[in-house]
Amino acid sequence: QFVKAYLPGEPCYWLDFEESSILRAQLLLPNYIKDITLNREGEVLSTPLYTADERQFRRSLRELLEKEE
Repeated sequence: QFVKAYLPGEPCYWLDFEESSILRAQLLLPNYIKDITLNREGEVLSTPLYTADERQFRRSLRELLEKEE
């Protein structure tokens, strides 16, 4: 529901503090979890994509996309 309401047609989107608060409330997630990645169906992935290191992000994204094929 969050994806449909807040992220229509977005392939990738970085949430600001207010948006992430809404997401956390809807998914009943604790505040100590900092990084959350949703797939195209709005499901929370067990391993989030980290953006602090570009090489790690690219590798994780590539692996995620390969799983979708």
